[in-house]
Amino acid sequence: MIFRTAIALAVLPQLALAFEPALPTGARQVALEDRPRTAYELPIGPFRNGALPSERYLGLVQLRSWRMEEKTSALTEISAELARQLVSEGYEIVFRCETEDCGGFDFRFNTLVLPPPEMFVDLSSFRFLSARRETDQGTEAVSLFLSRTSRAAILQAVCVTPMERVTLTIDPEPKTDALLVPTLVTPPSNSGALSADTIGDLLIAQGHLILEDLTFDTGSANLTDGNYKTLNALADWLLQDENRKVALVGHTDSQGALDSNVELSRNRAKSVQAHLTDTYKVPQAQLDAQGIGYLSPIASNAGKEGRDANRRVEVVLLSGS
Repeated sequence: MIFRTAIALAVLPQLALAFEPALPTGARQVALEDRPRTAYELPIGPFRNGALPSERYLGLVQLRSWRMEEKTSALTEISAELARQLVSEGYEIVFRCETEDCGGFDFRFNTLVLPPPEMFVDLSSFRFLSARRETDQGTEAVSLFLSRTSRAAILQAVCVTPMERVTLTIDPEPKTDALLVPTLVTPPSNSGALSADTIGDLLIAQGHLILEDLTFDTGSANLTDGNYKTLNALADWLLQDENRKVALVGHTDSQGALDSNVELSRNRAKSVQAHLTDTYKVPQAQLDAQGIGYLSPIASNAGKEGRDANRRVEVVLLSGS
């Protein structure tokens, strides 16, 4: 595979990256953002027992992403090359993992990820590594998140410099002082007339969407009887291609303990999963069901309207197009 020097960011108004990866020929940059005086939690281990080990860095946080067409089968090779480049530039590899070894779903939703189309994470195939090096100005930290869409490999780089470091383990309780909180992007309203093609286009473009017309029995995970337009369209789209796979992800508001909210959100996702398999005969192999409680709000939990918005089930595209 031919690698080239990354785009020379010095000609752009943003600062050059502390680490500028050399990527395969044809790589196209899709995100470029600098956030001064910001905190970033650098993952230094896998998500286990409800927590993600991390080191907090303060300073200039630089976010970049690149899209590499027709490189979906080259994740391992690209990851190995990026690790080699980091070491050659004096970085120490702190943590390196692949998909389930990282913690799978929980890892992805507890670390910073740019929204689609700037970044897309295939939950069945991704690579991650974090690194740091000491300089005269302080410690520099880098994380690289590599995954794929149906057509391209996609890389996210987060670089922080200079910074102060404090070793900690992230508590699953939400952080009110974190300036970069991983979250899902709110999709546009989708609960009107939906076809299989429309819902498929939305999933491919955004990576996820809210199933807005679902209702559950009060205080229960049971999906009420009804004809749900979103589930009709989703089932039609999934049945068109057995390679299409999605995750159903339950969310709650912030009232109550985290453990009980995670369980409730997971059970509601499973209720939607059961409805798709029992009513529409969608194969179980095309569906996953997860719950993350109140950890990914899309609105403030201070008021009723915000809490209502946060109680939802989303569908996340895992694979297929």
